[in-house]
Amino acid sequence: MQGLVERLRESGLLTKDQIKRAADRQWKQGGSLLQHLVELGYLKEEDVLDFFSKVLGLHVVRLKEIDIDPDAIYYIPYRIAARYFLIPIKRTKKSLILAMANPLNKRALKEVSFVTDLEIIPLAAKLSEIKSAILSYYGKLDPPTYFEVFFVRPDPEKNLEDLDAQAEENAILLDKIEEFLRSSGGGLLVYGGEGSGKTFLIHAVANKILLNSPDAGVLITSGSLLRDFFQEIEESGLYPQMREFFNDHKFLMIDDLEGIRDTSRFADFIDWYLTEGGHILATAVRDLKSAGLHRRVLRRLEKFEHHYLPEIAEEEEIETVLAETGPLEQRADTAHNVPENRQEAGAPMESGFPEDMAFDDKFKEYLESIRSGKAGYERILEFLKFLKQRPKSSLLLRLKTLKKEAMRRGGSLKVFVNPTMSPPEWFIEGLEELTRKVVQILEEGDEIQLRIQEAPGHYQIQYRAKPVLLMLDASTVQEIFEGKTVEIEKEQKDSQSVLTVTVNKE
Repeated sequence: MQGLVERLRESGLLTKDQIKRAADRQWKQGGSLLQHLVELGYLKEEDVLDFFSKVLGLHVVRLKEIDIDPDAIYYIPYRIAARYFLIPIKRTKKSLILAMANPLNKRALKEVSFVTDLEIIPLAAKLSEIKSAILSYYGKLDPPTYFEVFFVRPDPEKNLEDLDAQAEENAILLDKIEEFLRSSGGGLLVYGGEGSGKTFLIHAVANKILLNSPDAGVLITSGSLLRDFFQEIEESGLYPQMREFFNDHKFLMIDDLEGIRDTSRFADFIDWYLTEGGHILATAVRDLKSAGLHRRVLRRLEKFEHHYLPEIAEEEEIETVLAETGPLEQRADTAHNVPENRQEAGAPMESGFPEDMAFDDKFKEYLESIRSGKAGYERILEFLKFLKQRPKSSLLLRLKTLKKEAMRRGGSLKVFVNPTMSPPEWFIEGLEELTRKVVQILEEGDEIQLRIQEAPGHYQIQYRAKPVLLMLDASTVQEIFEGKTVEIEKEQKDSQSVLTVTVNKE
């Protein structure tokens, strides 16, 4: 509902103050934000329908004036109808027509697509009429609660005993963790770069809690998943149920907190959760002020205990790039075995680098000097800079963060790139933005393969998804590759969804 309400504000039908008052009321009482805007007199349901019809060009249906097909109800379970305030009204041979309070809700459309093979045709309708219809045809209107989808289980292989307590940095961190666990409620925020062990720490602390207190409520999530969680709470109006849920879970672990971005309601949650004796352990890659977090959230996080993990050694990043930039048929897994004190001159650097990786003489020169142990630390930094300047290396490094985001959502993103590609910056930026939109619809268990090919006159991007449906439309893709001719083709093969995008170079 957040997207709809924001559009209503931009159209002049609502003010920021009205939205804030309704949101505060929703936080205390639950229910739909749209419902509170109407009950407070800030918005009329007729105005919402006019907005859908006249501004967005969507079809509107008056439920009081039509007969709902009872057979259509069979195709949508109650949990989805009550969660998203929608009701099926007619079923044809190949389609299912829905009346929705918010036909802009992509999450609702995606979940409906999971439970039926029919084409979904969404229509706009009054919230009050949809509620009456749900009560009439399903016999109840209590919104269902099943929040577990936004949280993951701790990895049993990760534990704090694997940290070297003799190392000064680890000793300080372990002390802070012990203090955090002994407190009656508080927050600990740990900063660290990619690969510095943040995710390991989240799972290890969760396992320590469960080892000492098997019945303790521990939740693990990511910032992006938590952002989706709060959006879901706001759309469904489940604030009272959310508070009941968290009363049974006193430890919340959040990996890569910056993914929560501008979710201001998280500030209210922090205030409430810590007051109730909750504990929040969060990690972040970078300074949160530059990550787009809401200022109210930043003020709460300032009161957390802070800890900074050591920076990752550049050799690890070099090894990752080498492993991912080789030709596909020659690529091999690399064994990470880096000397303790980085790379000292004269000390051989053991590595599992594939033998045939050099695309040019300069690449080969760098590789041989590092393998021989004659390269000092500055030479390694120079080599890393060289790798990042290679178009394919740059592309893979930028997609690497999206692969990790897919993993945090419980899915996977595999990238296959023609090794001879030298894509320009405009294509890399467009591909990165397009892939980010695809990754944002991933849920646990979803798998996506990304294949990138180059032809004389165009680039081809293909996503193969299982089982998630790829709902990107042509206008979205065209907007990303502005100024370029774009063709889009969608195909459904059994449980696999295929999206092919062709981008002309000129």
